[in-house]
Amino acid sequence: MSFNIPDVSKINLGGSRGGGGSEPNFIPNPTPVERDYYRQTVFNTGSLWLGGMFLGGMYGCFEGIKSAPGRSTRIIVNSALNGISRRGNVLGNRLAVVAILNTTWTAIGNFVFEDTLPDYTGITPPIITVPIFAGMATGSSFLVGFRHRNPRVYVLGAALGGGVSCVYWFYGATVYNAIFGRAKRR
Repeated sequence: MSFNIPDVSKINLGGSRGGGGSEPNFIPNPTPVERDYYRQTVFNTGSLWLGGMFLGGMYGCFEGIKSAPGRSTRIIVNSALNGISRRGNVLGNRLAVVAILNTTWTAIGNFVFEDTLPDYTGITPPIITVPIFAGMATGSSFLVGFRHRNPRVYVLGAALGGGVSCVYWFYGATVYNAIFGRAKRR
């Protein structure tokens, strides 16, 4: 079996080996591409899971070191690792569920309040409507998994979720820019 390798010596890439010459032309993207629902879900879930694992693991590590039954290095390390595995996965998994719920409710809110409602009613709701809706729906639907019998718990969860979502909507870009030093969050 023989392979035919095409002759590529006549292809001009716009530059030369020794430097100089013109560079290849790339097609610029005039507008930044926004993440679709699936990419946003994977990004949010992974980010919050990793952050929850780290923060919960740190808390569990300190808790394990403090409650170690002996002063031997092996016992302290074992207690710290047990604490990390006890606290890290719980917080990471709960935050990942919150991320999935919030991303889903945000996509539903975008569809209802920004795409469908103006077409049928002619009313354009304020831009903060989607974060409030997504936060309230996330807060109340997250608590459904805990099976509370009192409906006031779901109302409180909706109020807290809506409040946290509004604070993040107003100040999230500022914190993001302070941490990463970027001018704009996409």
